[in-house]
Amino acid sequence: MLERERTSVSRERSYIGDAAHELRTPLAAMRVNVEALQGHRADPRVACRVSRVAVRVECDGERPVLVVQDSGDGIAEAWRERVFDRFFRAQDQAQRGSGQGLGLAIVKAVADRHRAGVELSAGEGGCGLRAMVRLAVADASRPA
Repeated sequence: MLERERTSVSRERSYIGDAAHELRTPLAAMRVNVEALQGHRADPRVACRVSRVAVRVECDGERPVLVVQDSGDGIAEAWRERVFDRFFRAQDQAQRGSGQGLGLAIVKAVADRHRAGVELSAGEGGCGLRAMVRLAVADASRPA
């Protein structure tokens, strides 16, 4: 029983460390992006891609499904399983300097903890990314 508790505490510490890093990272990334944009303000060759994000909840039978879709660059099919690994960034993302490789790892860890599944696919018309989190149906016999 103590070993199970140690494992649980270790897993929670790891998650908290990842989450704390993930919360600090967007501010640093925004600062870098603003500085880069300010440096290129007068350069007409630099274009900023605006990505729209849509979030909705659907039903798949009795299972609720959280769908998040954006119109960004997406993730190549070859990388869609690896992006759930902590600190993994696809080569094209690493070259652009976007992200730290924790966001989808945290999504997967939270989904696993709640017995949910995460699927990634190309967005509508092959543009962007579509992430689907298939939530587990609540089990009345299992304590919350």
